[in-house]
Amino acid sequence: MATGGILLAALVLWALTSRSRLESRPSHRRATIRLSPPVAIGALVLYGVANLVFVLPHLWSSSPAFYATTPGVTALRAAVGDARVGFGGCATLYSLPPATGILIESNIAYGIPEFAAHDTVISRSLFESWARTTGATLDTKVKHGAFCPSIESAAVARHYGVGFVLEPPGAPGPSGTTYVTTIDGEPLYKVPGAGLATLEDRGSPADNVDATAVPVIRPTNSTMRVVTRRDHATTLYVREEAYPGWHVTVDGRPRPFSLFDGVMMKIDLPAGRHVVTLRYLPASFLWGIVVALTTALLLGTWAVVDALGHRRRRMRDGTGAQ
Repeated sequence: MATGGILLAALVLWALTSRSRLESRPSHRRATIRLSPPVAIGALVLYGVANLVFVLPHLWSSSPAFYATTPGVTALRAAVGDARVGFGGCATLYSLPPATGILIESNIAYGIPEFAAHDTVISRSLFESWARTTGATLDTKVKHGAFCPSIESAAVARHYGVGFVLEPPGAPGPSGTTYVTTIDGEPLYKVPGAGLATLEDRGSPADNVDATAVPVIRPTNSTMRVVTRRDHATTLYVREEAYPGWHVTVDGRPRPFSLFDGVMMKIDLPAGRHVVTLRYLPASFLWGIVVALTTALLLGTWAVVDALGHRRRRMRDGTGAQ
């Protein structure tokens, strides 16, 4: 559908350009097919509506109604809270979907973060990090649009901020984890010392089992806020992918962050109480808004100029209103 949209837009632009060129010739003024800018814009809008109606309902994360909450989902949400959930049921790193948990991408609707994704923007750095951490073989021939690792130890889970691990029915939990409950036949295990954000003494090794898991407040999907309080220097580890576009402030002042394992974020903090805010606002998003607004302005101007040009030509040719 995306390719079709590009072709449709190109066709409309070509038709409008050809029309303008033909109408500049006296011999073609009366024979030209009238394709006004409003019609062209309307065609693009109709294409967008068709895309929403016929394509999006078939995507995993789309539904004509809000997702029904099953007893299993309710129990899982009550057990894990805001913690990240990993799996022990992915046969290989690139397999999809996992045999446990909620269908990948649908978990967003239920507010349960899962350590698996189906997205073309997953960075290669995440796969390289996984290979370094676990010793797994990185298959460079596979396109990195799916990520479904099988968590086999508490140490690996802590490294990626995975607080709980769901296993297939009858499977034992990862080493170093503690059994919590069984949900719809799938045993759930808790990972000690794990959190999306952890605070450790400056200079201490990362992924320490005695690290302090710091609550993460999410006012919006693109914002995280963490409050820390220590009487000595610390390092805050934020186990989110450090995509270009993350901005960090400490107590309202910009603060650079460092890469943790080449893919996540860490922020050094002095002693005292601090409010750390992370916002994701990539420059590409802002440029997209600028381009969209500029395009809308140009199309609107084009429509007005074209209408005025038609009126002037009709008056000049004597075909205007009598």
